[in-house]
Amino acid sequence: MCMTFDDFMKIISPILAVFLAYWLGIHTRTKNTQHEQIIRRYLEQCVDLLSVNVDNALNTFNQNFAHALRLLKEFEDAEKAGIPLRTESREIHFALYDPKSFSPIPFYKLKSLIGDDIFWVAVQDLFVFIDTSYHFFSGDLKLAIDTYYSNRERMPSSDKIVEADFEKVRRLMEESYNYYSILKELQNIALILETDTSLTFDKLEKLKRNKEIIETVNSLKAKFENRERSDSQEGKHTDA
Repeated sequence: MCMTFDDFMKIISPILAVFLAYWLGIHTRTKNTQHEQIIRRYLEQCVDLLSVNVDNALNTFNQNFAHALRLLKEFEDAEKAGIPLRTESREIHFALYDPKSFSPIPFYKLKSLIGDDIFWVAVQDLFVFIDTSYHFFSGDLKLAIDTYYSNRERMPSSDKIVEADFEKVRRLMEESYNYYSILKELQNIALILETDTSLTFDKLEKLKRNKEIIETVNSLKAKFENRERSDSQEGKHTDA
């Protein structure tokens, strides 16, 4: 007896359905597994890690900023009251940030993801800022107050010291706002990685051409790459 096409389809259809369901299941699981690996490699071990370290660096500055304001306020109040500044206030310790927590590996991963090393440039700029501000707080600021008490006749008035140093502290705080853009752009990348569940390793290369990624890179370059170039030019003029 000859099998008709309809008879053949009745036999093969359940097999095809099972195979298709199996193939779709494997394909979905593969995509999900790859997205989980991407999340672990590029979000948890890269973007999130850098975000935490940038946040810690900025928190160190904020802590020192608060100590500096308190020191200037106590110095001003003591002078108005006609009494010396307390010894414990003059011996205040400012926090020195250790950049060793920043491993280069997350930066390599991030560069491979977005096709640019601007985050490395921006964070190096952050290191310089944190270090420079620390040396002002722990050095120049404290030295001015210590010298005022040890050699008052050769120092400006306490009002002038407070006014000048408060202005420097205020400018440092304003400068620190620039570095929060690093956190903002890291969070933009994190959001893309978290929400785009279709991402696979094959598609990662295309991420460099993602409009939001390009805007993130350009935004940081406008703040830090041009600034680095300007600082270099100023150095040349100074040397000249």
